[in-house]
Amino acid sequence: MDSSLRAELDTLRLRAYGPREDGALDAETVRRLQELEARARDAGSVHSGSQGTSESPVPAEDSPSTSLRESQGVSAADAVIPRETREHHRVRRSWRTPGRVTLALWAMSVAASAGLAAAATYSVAAILPVAVVDDAPQIATLTPDPAITVPVGFNGAGASSVAYEFYGLTLFETSYGIFGGGGGGDCFAAVLTADIPEGDEIQGGYSMSGPSYGGCRVGDFPATITMSADSSAPPELREQFRDGALKFVKDGDRIGVFLGENPRD
Repeated sequence: MDSSLRAELDTLRLRAYGPREDGALDAETVRRLQELEARARDAGSVHSGSQGTSESPVPAEDSPSTSLRESQGVSAADAVIPRETREHHRVRRSWRTPGRVTLALWAMSVAASAGLAAAATYSVAAILPVAVVDDAPQIATLTPDPAITVPVGFNGAGASSVAYEFYGLTLFETSYGIFGGGGGGDCFAAVLTADIPEGDEIQGGYSMSGPSYGGCRVGDFPATITMSADSSAPPELREQFRDGALKFVKDGDRIGVFLGENPRD
Protein backbone atom coordinates (compact mmCIF):
# COMPACT_ATOMS: atom_id res chain seq x y z
CA MET A 1 0.00 0.00 0.00
CA ASP A 2 1.20 3.46 -0.80
CA SER A 3 1.27 6.27 1.75
CA SER A 4 -2.00 7.83 0.62
CA LEU A 5 -3.94 4.58 1.05
CA ARG A 6 -2.37 3.99 4.47
CA ALA A 7 -3.37 7.52 5.51
CA GLU A 8 -6.94 6.88 4.33
CA LEU A 9 -6.99 3.54 6.18
CA ASP A 10 -5.79 5.19 9.38
CA THR A 11 -8.41 7.89 9.08
CA LEU A 12 -11.23 5.36 8.58
CA ARG A 13 -9.97 3.22 11.45
CA LEU A 14 -9.92 6.26 13.72
CA ARG A 15 -13.50 7.03 12.76
CA ALA A 16 -14.60 3.41 13.20
CA TYR A 17 -12.72 2.39 16.34
CA GLY A 18 -11.95 5.67 18.08
CA PRO A 19 -14.30 7.94 20.06
CA ARG A 20 -16.71 9.77 17.77
CA GLU A 21 -19.89 11.87 18.05
CA ASP A 22 -21.28 11.53 14.49
CA GLY A 23 -23.17 8.28 15.09
CA ALA A 24 -22.75 5.04 13.10
CA LEU A 25 -20.68 4.96 9.92
CA ASP A 26 -22.59 4.93 6.67
CA ALA A 27 -22.59 1.82 4.50
CA GLU A 28 -20.21 3.29 1.91
CA THR A 29 -17.64 4.18 4.57
CA VAL A 30 -17.84 0.69 6.08
CA ARG A 31 -17.42 -0.88 2.64
CA ARG A 32 -14.38 1.31 1.93
CA LEU A 33 -12.79 0.43 5.28
CA GLN A 34 -13.30 -3.29 4.58
CA GLU A 35 -11.68 -2.89 1.19
CA LEU A 36 -8.62 -1.10 2.60
CA GLU A 37 -8.30 -3.65 5.43
CA ALA A 38 -8.29 -6.48 2.85
CA ARG A 39 -5.65 -4.74 0.73
CA ALA A 40 -3.52 -4.12 3.81
CA ARG A 41 -3.68 -7.82 4.77
CA ASP A 42 -2.84 -8.87 1.23
CA ALA A 43 0.16 -6.55 1.24
CA GLY A 44 1.28 -8.06 4.58
CA SER A 45 1.73 -4.65 6.10
CA VAL A 46 -1.23 -3.95 8.34
CA HIS A 47 -0.52 -0.60 9.98
CA SER A 48 -1.08 -0.52 13.74
CA GLY A 49 0.57 2.70 14.85
CA SER A 50 -2.51 4.93 15.03
CA GLN A 51 -4.00 5.52 18.51
CA GLY A 52 -7.26 3.73 19.16
CA THR A 53 -7.04 1.31 16.13
CA SER A 54 -8.09 -2.35 16.24
CA GLU A 55 -6.94 -5.43 14.32
CA SER A 56 -10.49 -6.80 14.27
CA PRO A 57 -12.08 -6.67 10.79
CA VAL A 58 -15.18 -4.57 10.32
CA PRO A 59 -18.18 -6.90 10.02
CA ALA A 60 -20.05 -6.85 6.77
CA GLU A 61 -23.38 -5.10 6.77
CA ASP A 62 -25.25 -8.27 5.81
CA SER A 63 -23.14 -10.73 7.80
CA PRO A 64 -24.82 -13.22 10.18
CA SER A 65 -23.24 -11.46 13.18
CA THR A 66 -24.79 -8.18 12.09
CA SER A 67 -28.22 -9.77 11.77
CA LEU A 68 -27.81 -11.40 15.19
CA ARG A 69 -26.90 -8.07 16.83
CA GLU A 70 -29.87 -6.39 15.22
CA SER A 71 -32.18 -9.17 16.46
CA GLN A 72 -30.74 -8.63 19.97
CA GLY A 73 -31.36 -4.89 19.85
CA VAL A 74 -27.73 -3.80 19.20
CA SER A 75 -27.53 -0.69 17.01
CA ALA A 76 -25.14 -0.23 14.08
CA ALA A 77 -23.28 2.39 16.09
CA ASP A 78 -22.60 -0.17 18.86
CA ALA A 79 -21.39 -2.66 16.26
CA VAL A 80 -18.34 -0.54 15.40
CA ILE A 81 -17.57 0.61 18.97
CA PRO A 82 -14.79 -1.49 20.57
CA ARG A 83 -16.02 -3.96 23.19
CA GLU A 84 -13.94 -2.26 25.91
CA THR A 85 -15.65 1.07 25.18
CA ARG A 86 -19.11 -0.54 25.20
CA GLU A 87 -18.39 -2.30 28.52
CA HIS A 88 -17.21 1.03 29.97
CA HIS A 89 -20.49 2.67 28.99
CA ARG A 90 -22.46 -0.24 30.47
CA VAL A 91 -20.64 0.09 33.79
CA ARG A 92 -21.37 3.80 33.91
CA ARG A 93 -25.04 3.18 33.15
CA SER A 94 -25.27 0.50 35.85
CA TRP A 95 -24.12 2.99 38.48
CA ARG A 96 -26.85 5.40 37.46
CA THR A 97 -29.61 2.81 37.90
CA PRO A 98 -29.41 0.66 41.11
CA GLY A 99 -29.94 -3.04 40.56
CA ARG A 100 -32.44 -5.25 42.33
CA VAL A 101 -29.80 -6.58 44.76
CA THR A 102 -28.74 -3.05 45.70
CA LEU A 103 -32.35 -2.00 46.29
CA ALA A 104 -33.03 -5.14 48.36
CA LEU A 105 -29.97 -4.54 50.55
CA TRP A 106 -30.97 -0.92 51.01
CA ALA A 107 -34.49 -1.94 52.06
CA MET A 108 -33.09 -4.48 54.53
CA SER A 109 -30.79 -1.86 56.07
CA VAL A 110 -33.70 0.55 56.48
CA ALA A 111 -35.81 -2.17 58.14
CA ALA A 112 -32.96 -3.12 60.49
CA SER A 113 -32.39 0.51 61.48
CA ALA A 114 -36.10 0.93 62.17
CA GLY A 115 -36.08 -2.21 64.35
CA LEU A 116 -33.12 -0.99 66.41
CA ALA A 117 -34.74 2.42 66.85
CA ALA A 118 -37.99 0.79 68.01
CA ALA A 119 -36.12 -1.43 70.49
CA ALA A 120 -34.21 1.54 71.89
CA THR A 121 -37.44 3.53 72.23
CA TYR A 122 -39.13 0.62 74.02
CA SER A 123 -36.25 0.20 76.47
CA VAL A 124 -36.33 3.90 77.34
CA ALA A 125 -40.10 3.86 77.75
CA ALA A 126 -40.11 0.63 79.78
CA ILE A 127 -37.53 1.85 82.34
CA LEU A 128 -38.69 5.26 83.43
CA PRO A 129 -36.16 7.23 85.48
CA VAL A 130 -36.99 7.85 89.14
CA ALA A 131 -35.59 10.91 90.91
CA VAL A 132 -33.57 9.93 93.98
CA VAL A 133 -32.85 12.64 96.54
CA ASP A 134 -29.68 11.56 98.30
CA ASP A 135 -28.03 14.88 99.03
CA ALA A 136 -29.56 15.37 102.50
CA PRO A 137 -26.91 16.63 104.96
CA GLN A 138 -25.75 14.37 107.77
CA ILE A 139 -26.42 16.13 111.06
CA ALA A 140 -25.22 13.53 113.58
CA THR A 141 -23.43 10.22 114.10
CA LEU A 142 -24.80 8.06 116.90
CA THR A 143 -22.59 5.67 118.86
CA PRO A 144 -23.72 2.98 121.37
CA ASP A 145 -24.64 4.26 124.82
CA PRO A 146 -23.94 1.56 127.46
CA ALA A 147 -26.13 3.40 129.98
CA ILE A 148 -29.27 2.58 127.99
CA THR A 149 -30.92 -0.73 128.83
CA VAL A 150 -33.48 -2.36 126.57
CA PRO A 151 -35.17 -5.50 127.98
CA VAL A 152 -34.39 -8.73 126.14
CA GLY A 153 -37.28 -9.66 123.85
CA PHE A 154 -38.63 -6.14 123.53
CA ASN A 155 -39.29 -5.64 119.82
CA GLY A 156 -36.60 -8.21 119.02
CA ALA A 157 -33.89 -6.84 121.34
CA GLY A 158 -31.28 -9.40 122.35
CA ALA A 159 -28.93 -9.77 125.32
CA SER A 160 -26.07 -8.16 123.41
CA SER A 161 -28.06 -5.49 121.58
CA VAL A 162 -26.53 -2.02 121.80
CA ALA A 163 -28.75 1.08 122.07
CA TYR A 164 -28.65 4.74 121.05
CA GLU A 165 -30.46 7.88 122.18
CA PHE A 166 -31.61 10.77 119.96
CA TYR A 167 -34.06 13.54 121.05
CA GLY A 168 -36.61 11.32 122.83
CA LEU A 169 -36.01 8.31 120.55
CA THR A 170 -34.30 5.09 121.59
CA LEU A 171 -32.71 3.10 118.78
CA PHE A 172 -31.43 -0.42 119.39
CA GLU A 173 -30.26 -3.51 117.53
CA THR A 174 -32.73 -6.30 116.89
CA SER A 175 -32.45 -9.83 115.59
CA TYR A 176 -35.30 -9.45 113.09
CA GLY A 177 -37.27 -6.81 111.23
CA ILE A 178 -40.28 -5.55 113.15
CA PHE A 179 -42.32 -5.39 109.97
CA GLY A 180 -40.88 -8.54 108.40
CA GLY A 181 -37.94 -9.09 106.08
CA GLY A 182 -34.23 -8.76 106.75
CA GLY A 183 -32.76 -10.63 109.68
CA GLY A 184 -29.38 -12.03 110.50
CA GLY A 185 -28.80 -9.58 113.38
CA ASP A 186 -28.18 -6.56 111.10
CA CYS A 187 -31.46 -4.86 111.93
CA PHE A 188 -32.42 -2.05 114.29
CA ALA A 189 -35.56 -0.43 115.67
CA ALA A 190 -36.55 3.05 116.86
CA VAL A 191 -39.28 3.72 119.48
CA LEU A 192 -40.20 6.51 121.84
CA THR A 193 -37.91 6.39 124.84
CA ALA A 194 -41.01 6.70 127.04
CA ASP A 195 -42.25 3.35 125.70
CA ILE A 196 -39.18 1.34 126.81
CA PRO A 197 -40.30 -1.02 129.67
CA GLU A 198 -38.28 -1.08 132.86
CA GLY A 199 -36.76 -4.23 134.37
CA ASP A 200 -38.87 -7.36 134.03
CA GLU A 201 -42.08 -5.64 133.03
CA ILE A 202 -41.80 -7.27 129.62
CA GLN A 203 -42.48 -10.68 131.17
CA GLY A 204 -46.11 -9.80 131.59
CA GLY A 205 -46.32 -8.13 128.19
CA TYR A 206 -45.93 -4.51 127.29
CA SER A 207 -47.74 -1.70 125.51
CA MET A 208 -46.56 1.33 123.55
CA SER A 209 -48.20 4.72 123.13
CA GLY A 210 -46.11 5.83 120.16
CA PRO A 211 -45.02 4.43 116.79
CA SER A 212 -42.32 1.84 116.20
CA TYR A 213 -39.92 1.94 113.26
CA GLY A 214 -37.58 -0.76 111.97
CA GLY A 215 -35.12 -1.50 109.19
CA CYS A 216 -32.74 -4.31 108.12
CA ARG A 217 -29.80 -4.65 105.74
CA VAL A 218 -30.70 -6.29 102.43
CA GLY A 219 -27.71 -7.23 100.29
CA ASP A 220 -25.68 -4.11 99.54
CA PHE A 221 -28.35 -1.81 100.96
CA PRO A 222 -27.79 -0.86 104.62
CA ALA A 223 -30.45 -0.98 107.32
CA THR A 224 -32.36 2.32 107.11
CA ILE A 225 -35.22 3.98 108.97
CA THR A 226 -37.03 7.09 107.74
CA MET A 227 -39.54 9.09 109.75
CA SER A 228 -41.17 12.49 109.96
CA ALA A 229 -40.91 14.91 112.87
CA ASP A 230 -44.68 15.13 113.04
CA SER A 231 -47.20 14.87 115.87
CA SER A 232 -46.40 11.20 116.47
CA ALA A 233 -42.72 11.94 117.12
CA PRO A 234 -41.32 12.75 120.58
CA PRO A 235 -41.81 16.39 121.64
CA GLU A 236 -38.04 16.97 121.76
CA LEU A 237 -37.69 15.77 118.16
CA ARG A 238 -40.58 17.93 116.93
CA GLU A 239 -39.15 20.97 118.64
CA GLN A 240 -35.67 20.44 117.24
CA PHE A 241 -36.61 19.46 113.66
CA ARG A 242 -39.97 21.09 112.97
CA ASP A 243 -41.25 20.26 109.45
CA GLY A 244 -38.28 17.96 108.96
CA ALA A 245 -37.78 14.40 107.73
CA LEU A 246 -35.12 12.18 109.29
CA LYS A 247 -33.22 9.21 107.92
CA PHE A 248 -31.19 6.85 110.13
CA VAL A 249 -28.62 4.65 108.37
CA LYS A 250 -26.86 1.87 110.30
CA ASP A 251 -23.17 1.37 109.45
CA GLY A 252 -21.63 -1.27 111.70
CA ASP A 253 -22.09 -0.07 115.29
CA ARG A 254 -22.69 3.54 114.22
CA ILE A 255 -25.85 5.21 112.98
CA GLY A 256 -25.76 8.22 110.70
CA VAL A 257 -28.59 10.77 110.96
CA PHE A 258 -29.63 12.74 107.86
CA LEU A 259 -32.07 15.64 107.71
CA GLY A 260 -34.45 16.47 104.89
CA GLU A 261 -37.42 18.78 104.43
CA ASN A 262 -41.02 17.76 105.07
CA PRO A 263 -43.15 20.90 104.83
CA ARG A 264 -46.69 20.72 106.15
CA ASP A 265 -49.63 21.15 103.82
